[in-house]
Amino acid sequence: MLRDIEGRQFADAVKDKLGPRIQLTGATAALDTFVGFLVDEKLTKGTQVHIMWTKAGDLEVVVLTPDAVASTNLQSLAPKNRLRSEGFARALFELFLGGGSLVADARPVWAAGARELLDSEQVKRESRKAGSG
Repeated sequence: MLRDIEGRQFADAVKDKLGPRIQLTGATAALDTFVGFLVDEKLTKGTQVHIMWTKAGDLEVVVLTPDAVASTNLQSLAPKNRLRSEGFARALFELFLGGGSLVADARPVWAAGARELLDSEQVKRESRKAGSG
């Protein structure tokens, strides 16, 4: 987070932006579940909210406080907040990464992170395994 906000503020902003689209897809339960992950959190400046979409199709959410950010190995995260809704996951990522992003200034940073991930040795090894037949 770039500033202190309440989890309710973050969750409500996501709900306001995604609500109409989610109602059309019928994934309102997924939206409510996602809001529940964040509503009671204190999102102070420096807090990171990691939203991951797994190969299995689960959306996993981890909130790291500024103190935890420095000491956490991101590869060993064990998310306890998980939901399955492909429609909701796509809508959520589009909210942040799409053309009308809520945080357009962050898109280049995320793109750089994605590039770093794709260039990582672990991803290269896994890609070779998958392609080796």
